[in-house]
Amino acid sequence: PSVVVTSNKGKTISDFGDIAVGHHGIRKVSIQNISPEDLAVSLVEFSVLNPNGPFVLLNPISKLLTGETYVLTLSFSPRESILAQETLDIITKRGTLSLTLVGTGVASVITCSIDGDVLDMGYVIARESVSSSFKLQNCSTLPIKFSMQLDSLSRSRSEDQPRLPQFLTSRAQRTEVVGTQNYSGQSVFSVIPVEGVMDPGKAQDFTVTFSPDHESLYFSDRLRVLLLEKKLSRQILLKGAAREHMMFVEGGDPLDVPVESLTVIPTHDPEHREEAEELKPILVTLDYIQLDTDTPPPPATRELQVGCIRTSQVSPKKTVEFSLEGGPALQHKGFTIEPSRGSVERGQTKTISISWMPPADFDPDHPLTVSALLQLKGDVKETYKVLLVAQVVTG
Repeated sequence: PSVVVTSNKGKTISDFGDIAVGHHGIRKVSIQNISPEDLAVSLVEFSVLNPNGPFVLLNPISKLLTGETYVLTLSFSPRESILAQETLDIITKRGTLSLTLVGTGVASVITCSIDGDVLDMGYVIARESVSSSFKLQNCSTLPIKFSMQLDSLSRSRSEDQPRLPQFLTSRAQRTEVVGTQNYSGQSVFSVIPVEGVMDPGKAQDFTVTFSPDHESLYFSDRLRVLLLEKKLSRQILLKGAAREHMMFVEGGDPLDVPVESLTVIPTHDPEHREEAEELKPILVTLDYIQLDTDTPPPPATRELQVGCIRTSQVSPKKTVEFSLEGGPALQHKGFTIEPSRGSVERGQTKTISISWMPPADFDPDHPLTVSALLQLKGDVKETYKVLLVAQVVTG
């Protein structure tokens, strides 16, 4: 042929090697016109590469003077994990030079140590912080460049905001994952490192820090893991709650919306925080399922969690004591509370099991409603009014 390869020791195979899916590799091939005549438009042609394939000739030529050398630039851009091969023919009247293009598309695969892609930081005392770690493992054969982005810091967050305020939409329609944020304007969640490179087969440790500056149950954010500068690989929901005091109660039916104003609500005078006491409602509904069988159904059961928050503050109280009053009256109505009193160590939770069997005089047409007081004693005393609503439903 009139044209020969002068680069790579004259080899006509261009191997792009392993290229990450979504990215591209470049190879340059030098060709020379060794014929005694110039190759004009009518004397040199290129075969057509698959227009839907991963290979592209970026700079075809229209002429090549005798003795002249030209550098062809070829691109390989895999869209999937694939071993690709094509042939690029340079056709002249003296013969054809065939260049073989070879490349492997490799998917960027990582695994995460967080089950369910939800990282719950739990409870922390307001204006303190807690950290949690997780790992990402690079399971591919290529180094992977990563970056971490929080939705609360996203430039496009305002564009993605729904038109209706979140508290006006139903619970099922709420899609906003960025919950309550700090009054100070500082992000309530942070992560390190924010960018870097994971080597093949290696794991990278990440540390998420939760630093709330006020009390709320609805701190949340979303952490996006971006690979190779643009590909969204994983989304991790970050959640946390903060309290002014060392105790908390979880469970029951939701009575509010997980959206709140950033207006600062005055709290109790710090000098009288020991006297801070108000009845906080907890709704617990119990559905006793009546089956159409001779086997008696199990009692309706719900649970409340009483917890004591681990804190760096110096406090004479090391535990939280709890008691649920009204035992005999509740038993008469078919309720069983276990345990009705106890204590919780710092950093621990204890489960209160509430079960109900319909008493003999129960009217299935009217749900049974009773209330009981749940008292917690820690750095302050808190009292909750637990409203128990029980009914029989047919299975």
